[in-house]
Amino acid sequence: MSLAGHLPAKAWCLLSLSIVCSALLGGCAPAPAKDDSSTSQADLVSVDPARELMITDLSVVEDPVRTAWTSSPSDEEQGAWTFGRLMANMSGTHSPSDYVLKWLKTWETAQVVNGFTVAARPNVRTLITNPWRQVSGCALDDSPCTLDFSKAPFRLLAIVNRLDLRTFADDRGGTAGQGRFVFGALRPDGTKLFFTVIFEYALLAEVRDDIVAWANRWHRLARYPFGSTYNQELQRVTSRFAGRDVAEDRPNGSALLQLRTNEVALGVPWQLREFNISSTTGYLELVTVKQTPDISFNNTQALADFINANADAISNNRSNPPAAMLGGSALTPGFPNPGPQDFVWRAPGVAEGLRHQFAIQTCNGCHLSETGTRFTHVKPRDAGVKTVLSDFLTQTALPARVSDMVNILTYGDSDDHDELGDVRD
Repeated sequence: MSLAGHLPAKAWCLLSLSIVCSALLGGCAPAPAKDDSSTSQADLVSVDPARELMITDLSVVEDPVRTAWTSSPSDEEQGAWTFGRLMANMSGTHSPSDYVLKWLKTWETAQVVNGFTVAARPNVRTLITNPWRQVSGCALDDSPCTLDFSKAPFRLLAIVNRLDLRTFADDRGGTAGQGRFVFGALRPDGTKLFFTVIFEYALLAEVRDDIVAWANRWHRLARYPFGSTYNQELQRVTSRFAGRDVAEDRPNGSALLQLRTNEVALGVPWQLREFNISSTTGYLELVTVKQTPDISFNNTQALADFINANADAISNNRSNPPAAMLGGSALTPGFPNPGPQDFVWRAPGVAEGLRHQFAIQTCNGCHLSETGTRFTHVKPRDAGVKTVLSDFLTQTALPARVSDMVNILTYGDSDDHDELGDVRD
């Protein structure tokens, strides 16, 4: 969930050795051996991360058609990338308004997840829920309300290709990775809040060749300059994973894997939360934050024992804490006011390199001290202003994702690929 390892071990190694990567390829993962006497196919493949991997151009995230909500779209493009359309697509038989209001309600009272209490953030009512109800012509209570999704307080920040997170196994299928939409929450006056929402969908795959097919869909986008044709082609890609009823065997027919939030605007300490679509109710429900132990395990012998016993897996970016350790939120004490109390994962008797490798695979480690990042890797933005990406994302994570994409396009997928990390954007 964090950078989930954030990078394969071999990429860290290459970076630490200061191997210079091609500006086009960001080549931080070694390619298979090739005949040096001739130009390899990989040398001929270039990947444009701005159009294939991390798409933040204003012509996309402020597309006048796809980012403008309408309750009765005349075609599939209208409002396709709005917060409201994505929620409607995953809501199943529930009304989108009821679906969203129940989700927002989870912040208003303390929740217990996996035996751990997630503190309430009642400010969601004054900052998000009530202003939205008011502009929708609804009473400021819990009475039924049809929200006006054209006034949804969420602004699109980025559309993201995470092929590097593929989890395919020949005997049972899997995914070709993830497709993501990142939104930033807004104040009633439309200015940005430090609160982001990330929709993370499976790129569905039945056979291994589907991974290459997904790579080609994203890669073909680079043929087009930013503009109407590019957006049309991108929408064809996103509709495959974010459309309605694209995954018949999943709750509400949605390919959503999880919906995750980063928020400090609602209160301190900063929280990160994770939601799944319930297989019983169809509503979004709060679940454990993957790869992130509850903060009560920080600086304990139990955490140290887990890290030392799983040193090889953690060193290979496969940290998998026991389910009983996972918290219902990832807390970050000390944020937004850095100082002596700023959060760092500690474990007595654990070597510093191993401690760091574990910590960088957690949400609160990835989004703070371990990567030199504060809050998010994709920053909230105001209207007309392009989102800012963290230095870690631009200088470390994205070059590795580019290299992985080049390898898929050149050599196809293989069983022993490295996952490049599940950064919570």
